[in-house]
Amino acid sequence: MVRMGKTEKLYQKAIRSPKNFLFRDLCLLVERVGFELRKTSSGTSHRFYRHPLIMEPINLQPFPRDSKLAKPYQVQQVLDIIDQYDLIEGDI
Repeated sequence: MVRMGKTEKLYQKAIRSPKNFLFRDLCLLVERVGFELRKTSSGTSHRFYRHPLIMEPINLQPFPRDSKLAKPYQVQQVLDIIDQYDLIEGDI
């Protein structure tokens, strides 16, 4: 993958503050590392992402429902997938 400055900043922000990471920033992070939004659940806030080279999908939703924050365990899952598949190159 290509080194991406803005993506690295989001990645670092997620590492530093997974409990205060915005849901929209988590969606942006997964999209910047190559995941594509496949569908959203009608009537819910669920978003389903797939990556062309990775078998496991990512299912995201904000926490709590009325908040703009991402669920901390989902932030960690995204970070683990990014690390496992080396989706960001460069000095992070």
